[in-house]
Amino acid sequence: MKKAADLFISLILSIWTFLIFAYKMILSSDIPVSISLKELISFIIGILIYTIIQLFYIKKTKLYLLNLTLLILPITFWGIALLGALTYKYHVYDTISDIIGFLCTVIIVLCYCNKIFAKGKKAKIT
Repeated sequence: MKKAADLFISLILSIWTFLIFAYKMILSSDIPVSISLKELISFIIGILIYTIIQLFYIKKTKLYLLNLTLLILPITFWGIALLGALTYKYHVYDTISDIIGFLCTVIIVLCYCNKIFAKGKKAKIT
């Protein structure tokens, strides 16, 4: 993949990550928290589509460290939101959406780490 296109796609996916998190925050911003099943399903579909696209992109990109760096802030946000949801038990759907968001982000980060370590091992062998 060309570097300019690769960088552009990385930035688009990073922005998409923040938009998904912002959408989840908007869903759970009511007091008291009331997320409907329809909203939860739309969130799950959105984050699963994002995760699948990101996993396909991992196979094509060569900018692993940049993408991993761009995911540090979102995984921190998801972790904080998950801790808050598990601690205060706002709403069942809020907790489910935080768990799914955090797990999808962790899966993406682990795939990037796997690619970085596999690339390092391959370089040492040859």
